[in-house]
Amino acid sequence: MTRILTGLLTAVVLSSLWLTAPVTQAASSILIWPINPVLSAGQGTRPLWLENQANMPATLQIRILRWQQLQHHDSYQPQEEVLPSPPIVTIAPGDRQLVRLTLAGAAPDAGEQAYRILIDEIPDAQQQAYEAQGSRVNFRMRYSVPLFVTSGEAPEDAERVAQALRWEVIKEGNKRYLRVHNDSRNHARLTRVQMDSAMLAEGLLGYVLANASHQWPLPDNMRAGENLTATVNGAEPIKLRHVEL
Repeated sequence: MTRILTGLLTAVVLSSLWLTAPVTQAASSILIWPINPVLSAGQGTRPLWLENQANMPATLQIRILRWQQLQHHDSYQPQEEVLPSPPIVTIAPGDRQLVRLTLAGAAPDAGEQAYRILIDEIPDAQQQAYEAQGSRVNFRMRYSVPLFVTSGEAPEDAERVAQALRWEVIKEGNKRYLRVHNDSRNHARLTRVQMDSAMLAEGLLGYVLANASHQWPLPDNMRAGENLTATVNGAEPIKLRHVEL
């Protein structure tokens, strides 16, 4: 695969995998932990556990894409710096499988590099035969887990990351967007985001990667507010700075 992936196709299970709890579970009964793994220089490998809580075997393909935010949007590229081992697993009902995330390339000199671990369910031969005959439609799940590779230096704490965030409301075409800039060397995970008295996201709004910016559409009937508060990387809610004009 050589082309840049500008979107994650098929069903992507994101919100249930970006919680701050140590373990998460989606509708297909695949348990994944940790849900926010970090791999640092000198560490070499990091474990990722998959558990099948269904009553039938599950075959999963594991891939890792480089994750960047270009022109305020997520962008995904194939890479060979971090490799999953094994890349395909079959897990019996009730069993768990260890997948090693191995740093095969160099870690960043400073800050962090972001990746996405994609875990796709692969239907077995019998399921594929049923689908080919039109007997049933099989919904295949995709899980997406963030992975951050760091230089080994201590990450900035949540308060310092929050202080490095700036926000603005911009207009593109007929749509308005909340755009957040991150001037820190670490990612910002934004949850419970509120503009004035309007709640934009009770849970996860999304990520703003290090030294990048990201934007989200605002509801058409929502007016642009003057204050934005958010929980950044699980810390206490904080008022974010507005972009200075």
